[in-house]
Parts: sequence; C-alpha cells; structure tokens
Amino acid sequence: MSEPEAWARLYALFCRSLPFCRTLQRYDPPLFTRFTEGDIPWTLPQPTPTMIR
Repeated sequence: MSEPEAWARLYALFCRSLPFCRTLQRYDPPLFTRFTEGDIPWTLPQPTPTMIR
C-alpha cells in the first residue's frame, strides 16, 4: 500500500464518524467510495505523525 493510500484509509476511518460522510454514504455511495478511496483529492491538511497519536 502506498503512502497516499494509507492516508486515504486513515481519513476514511475518521470520516465514518462525521455526519457529512454518513450522509454522503447514504445518498451517494459511489461518490462516497471515490471520496474515501482517495480518487477525489482531500481538502484536509496533510496529517502529521503527531495527529495520529
């Protein structure tokens, strides 16, 4: 798994707890999938190791 993929998975993990993503998953599953798989660029800042701890 490449580093961007790893970050995308990490974000997807956090994302599932956000109402926006739950809504997206419910109403537009294909877009949700593209979003969480990193197909659509993330607008969140690039995470640093300290954010993960």
